[in-house]
Amino acid sequence: MKKHFLSTLLAFSALAATAGESEFALAFRFRTDPSEKDFPVAYGLMHKGKAYFAEAPFEFSAKSVAGVLGATVYKMAIERECAPGAWHHVAFAYSATNGWCRLWFDGKQQQEFALKPSDALDADALLKLKPDPKSGAEVEDLKTFKRLPKMEELFAGDVDAADAQAAKAAFEQAASAPGVTAAFAAWCRAKAKEAAAFGEGSDLGAWHRLETLRHRLPKLLPLAAAKVESVALPFAIDRYAKHKHVPFAVPSDAQPFAGLELKAALGEWDCASFMVHPLGDAKGFFLKPTDLKGPNGETVKASEVDVRVVKCWYQCGAAFNTYFPAGRGMRLLCPEMLLHDDDLMHVDTGNRLNILRLSYPDGPQYANMTEVVSEEHLTPFNIYQEPVLDAKEFRPLDLDEGCMRQFWLTVKLPVDRTPGDYTGQLVLSQTQGQDKVRIWADERKT
Repeated sequence: MKKHFLSTLLAFSALAATAGESEFALAFRFRTDPSEKDFPVAYGLMHKGKAYFAEAPFEFSAKSVAGVLGATVYKMAIERECAPGAWHHVAFAYSATNGWCRLWFDGKQQQEFALKPSDALDADALLKLKPDPKSGAEVEDLKTFKRLPKMEELFAGDVDAADAQAAKAAFEQAASAPGVTAAFAAWCRAKAKEAAAFGEGSDLGAWHRLETLRHRLPKLLPLAAAKVESVALPFAIDRYAKHKHVPFAVPSDAQPFAGLELKAALGEWDCASFMVHPLGDAKGFFLKPTDLKGPNGETVKASEVDVRVVKCWYQCGAAFNTYFPAGRGMRLLCPEMLLHDDDLMHVDTGNRLNILRLSYPDGPQYANMTEVVSEEHLTPFNIYQEPVLDAKEFRPLDLDEGCMRQFWLTVKLPVDRTPGDYTGQLVLSQTQGQDKVRIWADERKT
């Protein structure tokens, strides 16, 4: 059963389990073609006694499938890029015995819901779908289990040699593109080598994580001309954009990085922001500004340049997208926190949890800020009494390959400086290159 329309998948999967099943898992790959007409595609589940499970955790319009799932869609559980015409992998595992059910998309865990041993699966509503009969939506490699399989079983599958060769060629072509940095070219060559290793008996989760990076190449290539040789590719963004800048998708306003320019009157503040696309895992990534030199040898001290990371954390499904209230059952990433220390809030993307660090004298403790309980059983927490302490200055943070991060710089111009251009450098650790931060100070009018 190589390829089926999604409506066939609905019928087949409904037969694969019986109501009351305590262990169940399925995995499949799907593809949707670009379309001039909007038609909805949904993947969902319903659980007896769990009303919010009726909300499809995977739903999108095939016409806009190239958009970012979860970034702007209300009640969206999938926060990954989805490319039209490309295959994507979905896996779902349900275990009342172990007390959880989990959802993966392209090899990345998206959700985990807590279950009770007495909970029963409603197999008739396992998959919900409303396809257009004329759509090009297909699925393949459908696997179902009436038990809880090992992860290698759930994600095992074959990668066609032609697909592996196409991915290899795409990365090799990107590596040889004119004007790209040496770091970007080296990363592309490493990815091409990875692609060539896939074939029969592969890990489909790892394959689709690589495919996610490949589908980003058209967006990354224009950005790779930045004159910064770094493990993290910097790019410019609109800091006041109306859409979210999230870790899992190159934003639509991304532009090649050409430095940071700020303008402010004397005695006032201005800010700038940019993002980076890590070209590999990096421990202790650090940003350090230098003094800004201006007219007559005057300077703006580096201590006046405040560097923070923009932390994405989970909020209710309506957060950022609308002012209407929504329940906590469908949490989405929102770029809201400005932190010196990225470790102050640990964000568990596999389980959608915000874990806050409390700095007690005898050692740190951690509080789950996304605990879903009734008001009667809510754990008391007073932010004014608990030791919630951010660092006073920017601290190094770890980067994960392909997980984009946003940084925010704020500069205050002293009142006793001569108006003019003040230029300095923002040094990225693990790099030989440096980029300039350009500030224009205009005389303050009173």
